[in-house]
Amino acid sequence: MRRGSVSGSARGTSEETGERGGAPHRPCARARPRPDSERHIDEGIDLSVSIDLPPLAERVALLRDITDRLTGRGARDTVDAIVADGWPRAMAEAGLRMHARTWNPDGLLAALQAELSPFGGLDALEHPTRDGARIIAPDRIVHVWPALPGAGLTPCLFGWLLGARQVVRPSSRGAHFARRVGEQWLAAVGLPALSVEEGPKEEWRGADVVLVSGTDETLDAVREFLGHAGWRRSPRLIGYGHRTSVGVVVDGGDDSTSAHARALATDAVMWHQQGCFSPRAVFFCGDHARLERFAQELAEGIVEAEAELGATELGAAELGRRAQARGVAEFTTQVWGDGLGWVQLATEPHSGASLSAHALELHHIRRLSDLSGSIASPPHALQGAALGTPPGAHVQRRAWSDALARVGFNRICHPGMLQQPPPSWSHDGAPNVLDWVRVCREDR
Repeated sequence: MRRGSVSGSARGTSEETGERGGAPHRPCARARPRPDSERHIDEGIDLSVSIDLPPLAERVALLRDITDRLTGRGARDTVDAIVADGWPRAMAEAGLRMHARTWNPDGLLAALQAELSPFGGLDALEHPTRDGARIIAPDRIVHVWPALPGAGLTPCLFGWLLGARQVVRPSSRGAHFARRVGEQWLAAVGLPALSVEEGPKEEWRGADVVLVSGTDETLDAVREFLGHAGWRRSPRLIGYGHRTSVGVVVDGGDDSTSAHARALATDAVMWHQQGCFSPRAVFFCGDHARLERFAQELAEGIVEAEAELGATELGAAELGRRAQARGVAEFTTQVWGDGLGWVQLATEPHSGASLSAHALELHHIRRLSDLSGSIASPPHALQGAALGTPPGAHVQRRAWSDALARVGFNRICHPGMLQQPPPSWSHDGAPNVLDWVRVCREDR
């Protein structure tokens, strides 16, 4: 959930803060002493020197190398790092393939160009446009990553294209993946452009942007640490707290609902249902007999996805929670499924609450107008909706998409695609980088 900036002010001119704007950057390092307290403690990268990163064309080429090291020729080592952080190997392999779609360099570049186009596009990062526009990129960005592997990397890739130097503070449950990213970034770039640090640290207060991806509690803790935003002296805090996603299936009386059920089960089991794009509920529009059939297929799909993704074990705490939630469900409503997860018929509007790992609420609605009344979560708590409609029902799909957007969802996709947003997805329904940059125009 995006929790807007606490500082609307920029940090001043390039002379005051070292922000970059008009001139192209040289691909060489330029030393400038900084306090010893800023020296990196983990990877051996020295943050006490200021560097000029390569110009945009070189950064684009290096981005291709970075992503290939992580998802292409270096995919096996990346999977090993994710497994070391506690995720099943089959899930890590499938998840990395999904991430590769999001981290596509051409898609990232096109998304950034589209977002910056009203202000001169990417060209305005390096020189004034014909109408006098310049885009001043941040000099340094701090990223606070969540435990979910890869969830915080896309903003780092955007930051690299902007020419910012970046610091990553990983979750304790994502330390191996973060170290893998830091090592490969340094190997590709050859300069300390991205470092992995413990934190929080005092020098975070000198960053231009602090971007937090994680729980609302993490965001509140970082906000408290940074303190009140002071004029020109505090970073802009941008937060992505937790949101929830759902599946929606519109029955046309054909067999497409079976495929939708299997695909939604994979969306739910992936990453143990811990991400913002993990559905916690499915809304089925159709008659009761078809609902029963769909519920059974969805439950069977969960068992299959658990086996395919290696998600057949839970910790003691999770198992205890599961036993309690399953017992309550069986006592109060209809339940389908014999896996770790299950499907239960909902009796109240969906609040976004989690039942148990891989478990889904199933809401029965009979018409499009029932949708909004079946969702109790406010718009700012909603993320993605995987919409399954009958083949060829384009007008019907458009109507449901419009309704979902009005309820508050910021991304609508097909079942099975929730966990792999395209590079052009606007994070939490807002621009990806416009809050990071300043735009300056010279009167003509």
